Amino acid sequence: MKEETVTFPAGTASLTGTFFAPDSPTNGAVLISAATGIPHGYYQHFARWLATEHGLAVLSYDYRDFGASLHGPMKASKATMAIWAVDDVQAARSYLLSRVPEGDLWMIGHSLGGLGHRFHAPEPRLKRAIAVTSGPAYQSEHPMPYRLFVLSFWHVLGPLFTTVMGYLPGKKTGLGADIPSGVFWQWRRWCTTRGFCDNDPDKRLANPQSLTCELRTVSLSDDEMIPPHVVRQQGDWHPDAKQTHVVLSPAEFGLGEVGHLAAFRRKNAALWPEIIQR
Repeated sequence: MKEETVTFPAGTASLTGTFFAPDSPTNGAVLISAATGIPHGYYQHFARWLATEHGLAVLSYDYRDFGASLHGPMKASKATMAIWAVDDVQAARSYLLSRVPEGDLWMIGHSLGGLGHRFHAPEPRLKRAIAVTSGPAYQSEHPMPYRLFVLSFWHVLGPLFTTVMGYLPGKKTGLGADIPSGVFWQWRRWCTTRGFCDNDPDKRLANPQSLTCELRTVSLSDDEMIPPHVVRQQGDWHPDAKQTHVVLSPAEFGLGEVGHLAAFRRKNAALWPEIIQR
């Protein structure tokens, strides 16, 4: 298995990621799109597993103005959540297909990475879309007492820090890595508005359509950020897809807390076969 740092265009931006190539003949291609505030290196162990155990070529990458794709001061970024979820994902998809010109394509999206599927241009090679802990979470759909933190984040901490610093400082707000202000403000609007992104004026979101490939939505029973019932709601966006929804209980796999973000950690690799269910 070979790993290669790659850079490719996304409109006027330049994205950086890692391409994992199996030693054996390639059985297809997998695009991994990350959760908000999670650098692409977090998925490296999962990507290596896909390449070595399943013979799949894999691309993980960072959205523009974030992680390895940050090429200037974050305060100057014009990125939004829709740009990340639509433009950047499609650019990464196009690059991956150019590197792997034959075979099926899988798209695995973690949280944000799974939300943009309904706004992407159709792709004939796309056979599977897997959305992990991904769904349109309105601010009141979280369980208590976690809901109190969410309300504080959307209405106090997030706006305050983003206004003062010009970007959202991830560590200070418990999110993860820093993210551009435009990403935060659009994300906040979605999560504090019923209907999520349905009435967003962004032109990228103007023509939603259902996937027609296989759609697998995966939730974790202990995820308070995107609870299982919210993950299931994403299926309503894709009535033409062949859908499967699963709720994974960490205890059934001999694991401790997994929650929203930890499914792709190497210590939780017992979940990976069930995530892809090949």
